[in-house]
Amino acid sequence: MLFAVIAVQLALAVGLSIGGVKTVQAETRFSDVPPGSWYERAVMQARTRGMVDGFPDGTYRPEKALTYAEYLSMLAKLVSIEPEKPAPGDHWAAGTIRALQNAGILDGATWRPEWIQAPIPREKALVYALRALGIPPRDASFDFFVDSDRLSDVDRGYVNTAYLESLTDGIGRDAATGERRFGAGQTLTRAQAAVLLNQLFDYRADAQAYRQKKAAEQAKEKIPGNDPNKTVWNAARAVKIGGKTITAQIVYVNPKSPRVKIKTALGGGVVGGTEDLAALARRHGAVAAINGTFFNAYSDKQPQGNLEIKGKFVHLSNVGSTVGFGKDGTVRFSTLRTFVDGMLRDSFEWPDNWYAWGINHLRDEPAAITLFTPEKGTKTGKATGHSVIVRRGIVQAIVTGEAAIPPDGFVVHIGPDPTNRDILSRFEVGVSAGYRLRHEDPAKRPIDWSMIDDAVGAGPRLVMHGRIVVDPRREGFTDPKILTLGGARSAIGTTKEGYVMLVTVPGATIPELAQVMKALGAVQAMNLDGGASSGLYYRGRYLTAPGRAISNAILVFEDR
Repeated sequence: MLFAVIAVQLALAVGLSIGGVKTVQAETRFSDVPPGSWYERAVMQARTRGMVDGFPDGTYRPEKALTYAEYLSMLAKLVSIEPEKPAPGDHWAAGTIRALQNAGILDGATWRPEWIQAPIPREKALVYALRALGIPPRDASFDFFVDSDRLSDVDRGYVNTAYLESLTDGIGRDAATGERRFGAGQTLTRAQAAVLLNQLFDYRADAQAYRQKKAAEQAKEKIPGNDPNKTVWNAARAVKIGGKTITAQIVYVNPKSPRVKIKTALGGGVVGGTEDLAALARRHGAVAAINGTFFNAYSDKQPQGNLEIKGKFVHLSNVGSTVGFGKDGTVRFSTLRTFVDGMLRDSFEWPDNWYAWGINHLRDEPAAITLFTPEKGTKTGKATGHSVIVRRGIVQAIVTGEAAIPPDGFVVHIGPDPTNRDILSRFEVGVSAGYRLRHEDPAKRPIDWSMIDDAVGAGPRLVMHGRIVVDPRREGFTDPKILTLGGARSAIGTTKEGYVMLVTVPGATIPELAQVMKALGAVQAMNLDGGASSGLYYRGRYLTAPGRAISNAILVFEDR
């Protein structure tokens, strides 16, 4: 025990050389690190852990910008990568750079030799940190920060993953929108580096424990203007748009309250069913409800947008935008594009792979391949083609035309078009079968949707980061009701305080609706189904009564 104590004391006294700078004795305090400053503890802890050191004059220089060479030298020590021996005339960090390249942490997509003496931006620090920890980028499609548009696709993927892993929270909130700001392009300071390196150290030691600790800290976060005692309440506001006044009915929801949940529900309990909005809300015990995605109101009642319930997609559409709700109060807007990848014999590779055009949506095209699940009801409703019946992960039968949907499985309906013969031939009774969903944005960048449990797709987007961004044609809309005409509208948005707004207006075009949502304080907003479907229910009564039964809805629950 005495030897261990002496060894620790010696290690602290000797210190380490980082970034080619001669270090000071570790038992002395840095003269320019103020006691009680936001970075004091991080600097001293990072120093004790052998990741940072000071200058010969006893200073740490916390606001000094780090170069790529200095930061990468710190990172190499964190992950115990020994520098290679530099050649005569090499830069002092050349051996470290080569060692990191050999370890696969630096490559042609993330590193340029001419950067070695340049100040390192915050995003590059995270790119190298995640690569050093072996964490791949998961999602470059979504902007978790108001300034994410200033990041390249490669950098955004790593920054988003660092946020999801609680390795960055940005540099505060944007004054105009209240959303998180990352600080894209800003140089990493020595103080910020100390904080990041400690987080990486703790994450590397026990990632699960680190994430649990960060989640507990985030749950206590105080958002400016956000009253944790508020749950669900309503208001009416008149908004002047051009020469007319539009009165909006609003239900406000605090998704961060542990007493509040936001979920998706189906009219009649099945895809293609309909139900009065108030009856649907009362049946589930919701305190508030707004109509959800579009549906074929005058024919088969089929929905037209994405619908996710309890982590399972029960209907798919690759048009428009989607709003999703997570267990932890997350509310996420995305131009989600979702694809069904099927497998046979436990393989997703040819010749055992298959695919489907959608889930629980009847299509007229002979070439269509459709996945039907129990949420559709008891029958597929398709009289032509072939139906592959899967129960408990095993193909039970292959029949012609309509099939019963098993409660413990699914049906793959394969249209009669001759081009589908190859797909049909891959299925055999008795083999294993399953599927997975692949989420992308319109640019085919992967989207990590794992944090979302319930979702509704509609659109178009109205507001993004506090700016009006209406572009329905780009999202795939062609109906004049969306492109040019006015009418009753429903929308969902979030405010800078983090509140969700469920909004209905009696008459507006899509561009006017976007202006209304921005005037109400939305920093993110999306259009929902409108016209006679537009309805808003609140605590036992209608604020806006829909003109027909609706196909699906967003429900708000409040624990007393």
